[in-house]
Amino acid sequence: MTIYGTTTNARNSYVCHQYFERAFCMKRSAYDFAHETEKRIQALSDDEPKHFFERPRPAKRLIEEIYPLSKLALRFQQLGAHVEVEAFENSGQADGHIWIESYAPREFDVQVTFAGYDETDKLRARHLLKHGWVPGSGPIHQDKKTGEIIAEVHAEDVGAPIQRIAASIRKSYLAKAAKGYPPETVLLIAFDVVPLQGRGYWKMLYDALDEKGGIQAGVFTQVFLFNGASNELQQVA
Repeated sequence: MTIYGTTTNARNSYVCHQYFERAFCMKRSAYDFAHETEKRIQALSDDEPKHFFERPRPAKRLIEEIYPLSKLALRFQQLGAHVEVEAFENSGQADGHIWIESYAPREFDVQVTFAGYDETDKLRARHLLKHGWVPGSGPIHQDKKTGEIIAEVHAEDVGAPIQRIAASIRKSYLAKAAKGYPPETVLLIAFDVVPLQGRGYWKMLYDALDEKGGIQAGVFTQVFLFNGASNELQQVA
């Protein structure tokens, strides 16, 4: 059983759509892009925790697209290399583009998708904000008459969260793989799973993915998984 807790300190919101577009929808070095992203993430955590957990736009895009994209760009930042990254408008075919200047220069589009954050997670977020805690698993619903969110504490197997996120990752992968993309496109599947940290849990995730059909590069040059809850990025194909 997992119970999550938080504290709140609401001040003026840092979220501004126009500034958001100016900050990320332009070509920047991987370091500058990541620095701006971290500022926004910290501001959401400190100034507007409701936005951080409930994820209205543009907070949703910041957490589920921009933040993972910044981590992927840093993944390619090696000694002697210069990496630049840009996020695109939602209407574009790709979510971002990365340029790498090094002994092996390359550039490629990036498709970013987020797995596992559904209506149940939103209810848990709202419960967490109101009460300061929420069970990490178990039944949860909103009472139609009172509007109160009812969450039941429920014990589950340690592997249950891994099985759930594996199913979501596989579903997100299949949805993306069914479409056509330019050559050299990279797929980045992001998610937030607190218990998934370290070698043992990642092995459980890979085993669960294999049971569900696995992840193959297919139409993509590379496929990466990013767990925002532990700040871990791994290439899966």
